[in-house]
This record gives sequence, structure tokens and C-alpha cells, in this order.
Amino acid sequence: MIPGNHDVEWWRTPLGVLGTRRKYAKYRRYFGPDLTPTLELPGLCLASVLTSHGVVVGSLSWKLWRDTAVKGHLPAAEMARVGEVFRRRRPGSLPILVLHHNLFRGAISRRMGLVRWRAAQAAAASSGAELILDGHDHQEAVNLLGGQVVVATAGTHCSRIRGGRPSAFNVIEVSAVAIAVRHYAWNAGRLRFVPGESRQFERRASAA
Repeated sequence: MIPGNHDVEWWRTPLGVLGTRRKYAKYRRYFGPDLTPTLELPGLCLASVLTSHGVVVGSLSWKLWRDTAVKGHLPAAEMARVGEVFRRRRPGSLPILVLHHNLFRGAISRRMGLVRWRAAQAAAASSGAELILDGHDHQEAVNLLGGQVVVATAGTHCSRIRGGRPSAFNVIEVSAVAIAVRHYAWNAGRLRFVPGESRQFERRASAA
């Protein structure tokens, strides 16, 4: 679990003038103290970064009327920490970077999730991750970052789905040589999630 922009009570400390603890207090009460958990399983190392900071200088854009408290930012310190996690992971485990905000522009919203998104993409591409999981845009997607890193964007299971599209989730399959991402979309007539086309990408480790 990692906090999204709706989980940040930024109004309790506008622009961080009263520190950061207040804005994450409710989230921590329900989901625990760790805002950037790491999960290691056999063959996998998932490391998360905090991009949901509320109304702070680092997340402000020129479109204050549209982006305030919505967009996030990716601090360099977060990426340095994750890079160290990946360097110390078990040999052979797949490094997976997890963040809330979308790294790529939404197909319907046409919006980027992060301010200074070019720098964020560059930092994510050089983090050592082979797979990146993000969300925020309420539309499922899959992209390739820097021609090497697979980015699987989750949709949503609430009513705020873009374009009147059905709810969807991603199934990701990883082999020694490839990463495949398939969207499963809800089919109201069949009362079940129906798989879409699988997109497969060569693993960076196998290509090296």
C-alpha cells in the first residue's frame, strides 16, 4: 500500500509549514506507518516511492486552478533510496518500482501525473527497475520507458472511470526473457472480467 493524492490531508499543513506528519496521519492510522514499503518475494523486489505530497512547492505547476493537490513530484532522495534497495536485492530477483502518479500522459485525460515529468521519467529509467507499476489516471495502459523499462498503469475499480469505459485490472507475467502485460476488462453482459490482447516486451536483463 502506498498513499495517493486523495490520501494526503495537505490542508492540515499547507505548503508543509507545520511539517509532514499531519498530512499523512489518517493514512498511517488505517494502513500503517510506512509510506514507502519494500516487499521482497522469491524472484521479486518491489520498492515504492512517495509521489503524493499534497500542496507543496515541489508539486506545484503553472496551472494552479487545475493541478493543485492533484499532481505529484518525484524527489531525487526517493530515487536514491530505491536505487540502493535495488542494488542490495537478492541476485536474480526482478526489480519493480511502484509509484502512485502516472509517468506517461493519459490517453483520454492527456495529462501527466507528475510535474517535471521528463526528469521523473529519466530518473525512473535509470533507477535499475525492469518493471514500473503506477496508476492515478483512472485508465489502464502499458508503455515502454526509454525503450527498456515496462510501465504498467493500473485502472480503477471505482465509478470514476474515464470515458465511460469498463473497470479493468492488469495481469503481468514474467519469464526469464520477457515481461507480458494483459488488461482484463469487466464485461457486464458476461458478468466477468475478459482478457484483452497481451503485450510482450523483452527483458532488459536478457538483452544485456
